[in-house]
Amino acid sequence: GTNLEELKLKEIKNDSYLALVAFLGFAIQIIVYLRTRPLENLKTQLTKPW
Repeated sequence: GTNLEELKLKEIKNDSYLALVAFLGFAIQIIVYLRTRPLENLKTQLTKPW
């Protein structure tokens, strides 16, 4: 009923906020590390974590 519709709406809103936070993370990383791309940084982090 109504409760299920409210939960669906809340989940959609929450997912859009999470997507925005992820996008901002990529954007900030690009700004901070202009020479490397986010996926290259992830590869470096995974191969040499410390």
